[in-house]
Amino acid sequence: MTMRPVIPISARRLRMSFGLDPCTRRRVHATPRVSKSVKEKISEVADKVNKKVGEGLATAIETGEKATEKTKKTLGATTKHAKGKAKGAKEGADEIKQGTKETGNDARAHQPPFS
Repeated sequence: MTMRPVIPISARRLRMSFGLDPCTRRRVHATPRVSKSVKEKISEVADKVNKKVGEGLATAIETGEKATEKTKKTLGATTKHAKGKAKGAKEGADEIKQGTKETGNDARAHQPPFS
């Protein structure tokens, strides 16, 4: 028969609360350690990096496409406006040219003949 050491009650309670009581039996259950090899860890890290870079590139491409569309719309409107102005200027120039021809013809018609 084994004799338990005499421990004051307060100390015994303290030891029991921390699991230090020599009479307390604990069941120990060991699980196999699950660990990954270095190769698996590197593969996971590389996969995560690859996904992050891919997401970043996809975002950059989408932003570029949006900017391209916006630029096309702006340039399209500006081009139409410029073409309209050019057309108006050409019509104005044609009117002036026609008016000059008519003025020249009128001047020749009223000019006295040279003798």
